[in-house]
Amino acid sequence: MYDYLCTTATHPSLSPYEYFDPTSADMAGAEVSADLLNRLLRAALVPYLKSLEALAAYMGWPRDPLDAYIDRVNAVLGTVLGP
Repeated sequence: MYDYLCTTATHPSLSPYEYFDPTSADMAGAEVSADLLNRLLRAALVPYLKSLEALAAYMGWPRDPLDAYIDRVNAVLGTVLGP
């Protein structure tokens, strides 16, 4: 996601236009498919969850709350991060 956002924000690119359909009568907003949204969320969540795991391990915190959170994320998005 970081690479994608950097590419669209700092380099001339047509990438942002992939979300708009110029043939559509309603050009009010971007159209993001559920699959693309799922992939973008996974790309953001994996490093976040990995950093939480590392922090919990370093601090010696119990893993039960973190594991429950990861299970909820996996239930919504499919397996993002395994046990």
